[in-house]
Amino acid sequence: MELYESDYRVRTAIYALWLDLGHAPTIADLATVLDLTESQTTDALERLDSAHHIFLDPTTRNLRMANPLSAIETDYRVKVDDHWLYANCAWDTLGIPAMTGDATQIEAILPLSDEIIQYEIKSGQLIAPHGLLVHFSLPVRQWYDDLIHT
Repeated sequence: MELYESDYRVRTAIYALWLDLGHAPTIADLATVLDLTESQTTDALERLDSAHHIFLDPTTRNLRMANPLSAIETDYRVKVDDHWLYANCAWDTLGIPAMTGDATQIEAILPLSDEIIQYEIKSGQLIAPHGLLVHFSLPVRQWYDDLIHT
């Protein structure tokens, strides 16, 4: 699918608004900021979804993911400024501070024990409990087979 210059503007606005608001922007939010109609914004979101730049909820067609950000609460969260942002997975908790360039506090709930672990990024360095390991149950090439359950 061909992407247009306006699609990239929508993509950039998604990230800027998400970080500013502390949650996923709505179609109305994006349309207002970009001076587009909601129909134009929806069309751009659909093209971005088809090109795997973002992921729209299959049912509502609202933003579900703009990697590394998750629109729904997950077991992985990152504190940026005064609000918590949710990441899609442990890997994405490192993507948020890489994206913002900020020192951040990170919390993750371990899937097998429900233990909460904390780690952070300071001066570009990961400060984590000794032996921290991230396991991916699927190879990267299979992640888009089912993004919700990957």
